[in-house]
Amino acid sequence: MQAYLDYFELTERIGWRLGDLPWNEPQLDRVSDDDRKAIAATSVIESGVPHYAKVWGVVDGFADDWELAQFVTLWAGEEERHNVTLNRLARLVGEGDAVAGDYRRVAETDFVAAQKAGCPTRCYSTIPGMLTYAMIQELVTWRFYLSASKQTKSLLVREAFRRIGEDEMRHHVWYRDALKARHARAPDKAWFAEQVSAATRHFRMPHGIFHVRERFFDVESNVVGKLGVLDIKLRVAKALSFDRGLVAALASSSAPQPLVAQAIAAT
Repeated sequence: MQAYLDYFELTERIGWRLGDLPWNEPQLDRVSDDDRKAIAATSVIESGVPHYAKVWGVVDGFADDWELAQFVTLWAGEEERHNVTLNRLARLVGEGDAVAGDYRRVAETDFVAAQKAGCPTRCYSTIPGMLTYAMIQELVTWRFYLSASKQTKSLLVREAFRRIGEDEMRHHVWYRDALKARHARAPDKAWFAEQVSAATRHFRMPHGIFHVRERFFDVESNVVGKLGVLDIKLRVAKALSFDRGLVAALASSSAPQPLVAQAIAAT
């Protein structure tokens, strides 16, 4: 329980609220077309928070891991703040109507079934598999918000992206440490490593599951780009270093791999 309580105290101390952002200084004349596209895209993706909470509820043994269940409850609340913030930003910069149909698509998608089906061996229905998915997803999202916050000229957009990004990094660290801690006490470490490996190899960002094609998060992006992907792959490899054979197995795998697993294989 201490890991959850430590996080709770941390977010109470340094967390933020919607009203903390400089809404009275929107500097709309400094909001670029790229800013608008990034706001619209992330607003659509972050609107799926109810789905992201539900994917945990169907994980084997989730209800028995009370610390994890408590963290996920708090995490979902912080993610909902991102959703509301970005929705408000999208409307403020004139993108609200343009993405209304995408909001509906996200709401109507059976995300839970699609996300679970993404791993043929059911790895996303296990705690190590889902911790791995969440750890990577939060890391990629953090890298996007970090880069986007540095590129915008608008104080409001910069502060929104910066604060959301800092949340995502704290989420990543918690999931990363939770994965390592549960591996340390796992009775079957080989099975545990198999779930982590499969979850990494089959990883897809939520926009890929929703079939909303966005290049903001990958190597082709002028936001994340090559340096961002390099940073991601090094951090993922380090996060999985608790099992000496895990990164080596991923690197040597000949199976087709999505972006993150390919990045690890390239180290």
